Amino acid sequence: MSMDMEKDPEVMLSMAQFHLLRHNPAEADNWIVRLKASGEEPHRLVRAARYYENARLAEKAAALYHESLAAGHYPEAHLGLGRVEAARKNKEDARKHILAALNVDRPVGKGGTATWQIFHPILAQMLGLQEPIAECQAWLCAFPAMSQPAALAGKSVIVYASDQRQAQEHLRTVINALQPEKPPMILHANCWRMAPRQMQPDGPVRPGVQGLWQ
Repeated sequence: MSMDMEKDPEVMLSMAQFHLLRHNPAEADNWIVRLKASGEEPHRLVRAARYYENARLAEKAAALYHESLAAGHYPEAHLGLGRVEAARKNKEDARKHILAALNVDRPVGKGGTATWQIFHPILAQMLGLQEPIAECQAWLCAFPAMSQPAALAGKSVIVYASDQRQAQEHLRTVINALQPEKPPMILHANCWRMAPRQMQPDGPVRPGVQGLWQ
């Protein structure tokens, strides 16, 4: 490999991934040290962290996720830490990181992935912290046309819950996390309706916000 290629950050990442796949973490560490020394953007540390996470090296993955977050807001890094903490059975810490990934008011770090691009994976990860329960109902909530954040304006979400009050609580948690520094959005009762029969769950499901619905 030429010296110029060895200075390419994508090559450094690929080499780290290669050595992790060959169960050689020490050599992967050397390439990550070189990557950091090159002064590359923190978003590449998020990718490196995922490689370590996939190699089941949770401590090193978490360290890289934290390092990227020290440099900026990277929702994917928060999701990564959420997975690490969930695997450790630390559901409260996992939940904090998942909710942090929802923050759309903080500017995303250079090269990072915005919350709306991974909105459904974030919701899925939140649902993964819940235990399936029986007798859930599907509810639809329609956001008014002038809602904030604007990405939700005029759209609907589907929520599984034991009753409408619980559905409102699940959605309120998500909405408050989207813009934590702003007053919470008020959704009036007429925004809610029971979902059609064909959308109702047939058995035990994980309660919470399932996703956007048109």
